[in-house]
Amino acid sequence: MSARQQWWAQWEKLQIQWDEIARNGKQHLSVVADSIQKSSYLETDASKTIISSEMLRSVAITKLWKQAQHARKKLRAELEKLGLVMVNMRSLWNSVRTNDRDGYLFKKTRDGKWQKRWFETNGCFLTYYKKQGQKLLAALNLPQVGTITLLGEDSTDGPGLFTIELNERVYTIKARSREEAAFWVDVRVIFVDQLGQKAQS
Repeated sequence: MSARQQWWAQWEKLQIQWDEIARNGKQHLSVVADSIQKSSYLETDASKTIISSEMLRSVAITKLWKQAQHARKKLRAELEKLGLVMVNMRSLWNSVRTNDRDGYLFKKTRDGKWQKRWFETNGCFLTYYKKQGQKLLAALNLPQVGTITLLGEDSTDGPGLFTIELNERVYTIKARSREEAAFWVDVRVIFVDQLGQKAQS
């Protein structure tokens, strides 16, 4: 499973949890509202024409209030769960939205040599430096990137390769493994997907 598929799988799992908790919360809220409404009616003079026994009315009101309190506790518990899911969803979303990804990769030069460079991405730009913390060498605008392709393991330069096409130039990048390369590729793919979804909304 690719990094992108793993991300979506986590998001869909959280979405299912959200829907289930929200559904349970609505049920508990309905019980609370119904119990309060009924108990409030029993406390009015109009209810005396239906239930003449004061004791019976008191028992019914007490039972309804207990039911409301019980449902309210369950509702509070569901809201706490919902809060945790929201935190997890925000964290997962920010992991893609900000794409705090950095590390050393190898960039292939025009004459076929490999240069070790420090790469960083914030989701919108892919920047690289000779070493971490040094002067910026270049910044690639990811939304303007034509294609970014994960190369096969049978490549002559070995596994962990991907290419970035920008302004008719193709950058060849090498990671330590195919899995790591796939993550860098998915960072851009997910970000562009998000842009497409926002444009359609």
